[in-house]
Amino acid sequence: MGGTEVDPQPRAMNAAFKSATQWMRPASPALTHQQVVTRLYRQSLKVMMSWAINKEIINNEAYVIRGRFEKNRQLEPSSPQTNHILRLSQEELFQATHPDRYVLPWLPGGSKFMRNPPPPLEVCYPHGVPADVAASVTELNIDMIPVTKKTPPSNSLVDFSLKEEVPDMPHGFEPKVFPITGFSKPEDEFK
Repeated sequence: MGGTEVDPQPRAMNAAFKSATQWMRPASPALTHQQVVTRLYRQSLKVMMSWAINKEIINNEAYVIRGRFEKNRQLEPSSPQTNHILRLSQEELFQATHPDRYVLPWLPGGSKFMRNPPPPLEVCYPHGVPADVAASVTELNIDMIPVTKKTPPSNSLVDFSLKEEVPDMPHGFEPKVFPITGFSKPEDEFK
């Protein structure tokens, strides 16, 4: 038959690839229960504000959302009921997410983003930018936060799939490296 064949059973990663990915994967921070609930509450308020435009409606809905969170405040953080409520709340938040959410006007996607960018200093001062003017100008990132110029570390790993620097590993940490043979375990190679 012409066409592409689909492997009916997904292949497991071999041990060499697993050890390489473990070295490159940054450790995810473990959030406390309070942090998870706080983030869920803030996200639910932001999603609600994307749907409502009237301040009175926003205040009423915020009061309802706060009541829903307060109703379950006495539950133990490690109880199965709490985990179930958190999972349902996250699913509900995902379902209620606005397809065209509200963005602050000066951020990318906002209505004022780059509307009137300042002209380059070379245009304003065609005969050379004065030193005091050049010293007073701060370079800004796209989100209007000042650019920090720090020297990159001399020995760093970057996970290019996530576009972020891998944190330093503990002193003396050596990952288990298996030969790349296509076998799932090194001992299978000699059978």
